[in-house]
Amino acid sequence: MRILLIPLSIIYLIYLNIKNFLFISGILKSTQFNIPVICIGNLSFGGSGKTPHTDFIVNFLKKKYKVAILSRGYKRKSSGFIEVNINDSFRRVGDEPLLLKRKHTNSLVIVCENRKFAITKIIQEHKDIDVIILDDGLQHRKIQAGLNILLTPYHNLYFNDYLFPFGSLRDRKNESKRADNIIITKSPNLISLLKKKEITKKAMFHKEDECFFSEIKYEKCIHLFNSSKQKIPEEVLLVTGIADTHSLIEYLVSSNTRFTHITFKDHHDYNEKDIRKIIQHFEINQTTKRLILTTEKDAVKLLEFESLLKDLPIYYLPINIKFQEEVKFKKLISEYVRKNKRNS
Repeated sequence: MRILLIPLSIIYLIYLNIKNFLFISGILKSTQFNIPVICIGNLSFGGSGKTPHTDFIVNFLKKKYKVAILSRGYKRKSSGFIEVNINDSFRRVGDEPLLLKRKHTNSLVIVCENRKFAITKIIQEHKDIDVIILDDGLQHRKIQAGLNILLTPYHNLYFNDYLFPFGSLRDRKNESKRADNIIITKSPNLISLLKKKEITKKAMFHKEDECFFSEIKYEKCIHLFNSSKQKIPEEVLLVTGIADTHSLIEYLVSSNTRFTHITFKDHHDYNEKDIRKIIQHFEINQTTKRLILTTEKDAVKLLEFESLLKDLPIYYLPINIKFQEEVKFKKLISEYVRKNKRNS
């Protein structure tokens, strides 16, 4: 019974209260840097869309500025400061940093568990960098970012959630006050003005900053090995190792696509046994209108099994982020970078 988890959530709350008191009182210090640092974070464990929103921001900033992306490289098998390259293994650098590097080959992507050390090193060794995107750093209080963006998914808004392990929050709800802007991610295409006002009021209860709504847009699926594209067929074998499949399943249902779903935990480290399980499931029910469909994040890991998968119709589904007030959001980000850009 979930109610038995409440005492553990209370213990976790005590820990969070002590940690935040130490920073507020100045016993623990936060460092601010002379370079624009944009932190993209959340208050819950996974599934809010940090990676696609990082991708969105890098996409338009890199047209004018030299961008660096900094991540801890969650679940990687290495440690320390590593500059990611497109031929890296996800085990060495993490699946999300590798995905971002493959999409932004000319941008600097760094993984390091010590964010303060990493930013200092980037500033010293890469004089051309104009802005640093801190992927998932809202809880990392040792860094004082110049612009904090909090993400919370429409179907699991942080103010309706509870502290871990009773709920999925990894920080207190009132820590949202440290965000300069909030994005309601994975929003439906059509939301009434009344509903948006209701959500905005609850999300921004502490101040009058901007609250934006973003939605996921799925593209044609792309073959894992030859980059050919096609529409999703009538039936697929869906393979996912991500925290939140809500939007993806909703999309397949709305597209009248029948699917069998093989699920793995978030950031799953695929092995040969997993791949043979996927192949077996596919071959049992194979038809001419069926393919294996996975996510972009899973795709960077499945590439390592080309010898087993290359002859199968295996595709991944790219996603894009669409803002309902895109011009306003881009202007906000661009203005922050322009005003705080360091001198060469």
